[in-house]
Amino acid sequence: MNSIKLKTVSVIISAAVITGCLTGCGGISQSDFKRLEERVEQLESKIGSSANSSKNSPAETPSKSSNASNEDFDENKVYDEIKVTQHDFVDNDDNKYSIFVFNNTSDFNVDAMIKITTNDEDGEILQEEEKTIKGLPKGKESYASFALDEDTETIVRTVTYEENTEKENPLDNLSARAAKAEGGANVTIRNNGTSAVKNLKYMTLFFKGKELVGFDNGNVPNISASSSEVIPSEYYGSFDKAEVYITR
Repeated sequence: MNSIKLKTVSVIISAAVITGCLTGCGGISQSDFKRLEERVEQLESKIGSSANSSKNSPAETPSKSSNASNEDFDENKVYDEIKVTQHDFVDNDDNKYSIFVFNNTSDFNVDAMIKITTNDEDGEILQEEEKTIKGLPKGKESYASFALDEDTETIVRTVTYEENTEKENPLDNLSARAAKAEGGANVTIRNNGTSAVKNLKYMTLFFKGKELVGFDNGNVPNISASSSEVIPSEYYGSFDKAEVYITR
């Protein structure tokens, strides 16, 4: 199994408002970039962005979203305080995957929506898919993963953040760790809350040095209040460390 590096264009949308940030990785041709710009314009149109929003002016600041429930919630600041790490991966059968890890260092619980549009080497759209991380807690991490078309060469990544205002967020009371074990890792998920949690998912990433060499994912068993579950996470290749993330 090997990691890959796909060309990625990131379109950052904070609380459903275009932030005006468009960045492209090296190696994208002018014609490809033009097609990606056109696709960005289509995405803007779908969310009702103002026609005179500037995608290429980082100095322009979007207005505060009208649906933010907390007047102190600043979508621009929250975007700056959420780090997104992308891991591209191809397995032994040449299946391609892209895994995104969100690290929320802001002061707010958020709903993180990530949409990808993949393109082949000619710039033709192969797939469009969107996933949501519901209630990403402040100070914690979570993930979203996508299986990619085998011909994917470029990914347009669109990220949207909104404040999560749930009174009870099950991820608030959970912690997860992975310990190296024979045949992979033992994943321990602890529920420190007063209510049982269910319908969670986990993903374990296995690294050799800094390179992602494998992953394992699945459902988390229901966890009673003030208790833990240990999950055997399988990987039989050579690796140095394992990291685990959970999502709803």
